[in-house]
Amino acid sequence: MKNILKKAILLLATLVSASALLFAENQSAQSLTIIIRPKPTNPTGAPRTPSNVRITAEYDDVACIVYAYLQNAGSLVDITIENQSTGSTTSNLVSGNGTAMIPISGCSGNWVITFVLLNGDEYEGEFVL
Repeated sequence: MKNILKKAILLLATLVSASALLFAENQSAQSLTIIIRPKPTNPTGAPRTPSNVRITAEYDDVACIVYAYLQNAGSLVDITIENQSTGSTTSNLVSGNGTAMIPISGCSGNWVITFVLLNGDEYEGEFVL
């Protein structure tokens, strides 16, 4: 009887461990990194002088939230996220340093995220849901 109980506890521990590993694997697959690039502002499309502004973003499809990570982007940044397939748009004015959490509809489509700094510089990224 003790042997059966030990085997049952071992089986239960194995199942719990496997479930936790699968959950962790699924959680890491739930976010989508969005590549953010400076938007050319001159007519030739030539790249601008490099700056120390750092903007990264990712989409969490469990919470339907875009996380924008901003560094050295000035005091305020206007973030606009548009679903080009449906036309839905959301805009937020956020601090130029820190993390902004922007909920979106989560609808499938081609999305564009645009960051406009107070000095007029623009950055953008695209992602598909």
